[in-house]
Amino acid sequence: MAKAYESDNRRFNVKEDVFFQAKQFSDFLRFIKLPSYFTDKSTITNVSRPWTYRESIGNRFNSFGKVSLHPVLFTQFGNNKGEQIVRSPVSTLSILECSAMSQEVACNIDLIMGLEQGVRGVDIRLYTQELLDYIYNKDLTEYSVCAHLLANFQKNSDIALTFRSCGIICRYVLNTPSVVYKNLAENADLLSVFGSGCEEWVSKIKQGLELCEPGFLYYLICKLLPTNSLESITSLTRGLNEAYKLLGIEVNNLRTEAKSEFKILLAQINKSQLRNIIKISNSGYKNFEMINWDKASLPFDTLDLPPALLGDSSPIQIFPGVEKGLRTLDLEQLFEDMIEGQSWVERFSEACA
Repeated sequence: MAKAYESDNRRFNVKEDVFFQAKQFSDFLRFIKLPSYFTDKSTITNVSRPWTYRESIGNRFNSFGKVSLHPVLFTQFGNNKGEQIVRSPVSTLSILECSAMSQEVACNIDLIMGLEQGVRGVDIRLYTQELLDYIYNKDLTEYSVCAHLLANFQKNSDIALTFRSCGIICRYVLNTPSVVYKNLAENADLLSVFGSGCEEWVSKIKQGLELCEPGFLYYLICKLLPTNSLESITSLTRGLNEAYKLLGIEVNNLRTEAKSEFKILLAQINKSQLRNIIKISNSGYKNFEMINWDKASLPFDTLDLPPALLGDSSPIQIFPGVEKGLRTLDLEQLFEDMIEGQSWVERFSEACA
């Protein structure tokens, strides 16, 4: 983002040879949520449960409309008769949404557990039904596909536990640094995971890992988790250690590499001319160091968080935040800074053939 926004010659007096960074950033954002083309919804009205599931891999198209070498992981959902309901990609957005949803679920469950026992049981049933309606909504499967994958591999029907567990797995995946993705693409023995005859499948997965696509790593971890890993959060973290080890990665080394890569990126960002991006990034690193990868809930009461913006555009400090941290962030000024950069990225991207 910093490089893309700073490639604006009207603001920073740069030359045309850095303009490409704006287009790169635009393409990156566009494919966090894959274009609607990749979500294939059928016209059938029978979406009866239980759904059937099948993974598949396709490829993106390049800017000339030709098939590229950039793979896309899909889950194909069918009704109880096996008729296809929808094909959804396992995109970066899927991982991000699942991570956020897990925090919402954890918070709601904690609130419900604080109710009186008689009311608690009723609310748990109502909330469970709400979650089931969410994941079985064919219009939202790109957002819920991660929960489906984990529940299916583990044969687990506790939807609340599934989401909490998904949140931990997503944290590991999102914190996995690029050097580990490259290592997995080059060295992981995936044929021993999928068996002989799956060479093309394995090749596409490795291409996805080489391109640091988090959906492929999430899928591999779900597949490699030992049976009954969702019995408890402890069994899940133990299972994650085993899954990464089967991929040739020690979790302690993973955390060390993640911290190292974060520091390298932070050093680059600290050279930016965009002060708000520097402030947010440094707060992000402090939060990274505070977060326990193996806990379902984030410590919102101690994280360095900015104010929230209400519907009437007035800011409110929901969490305590950190003194002299993001709680002092001027949201209106931040918006002005960011929208100027965004406008440049969009304007230049439109000019690209």
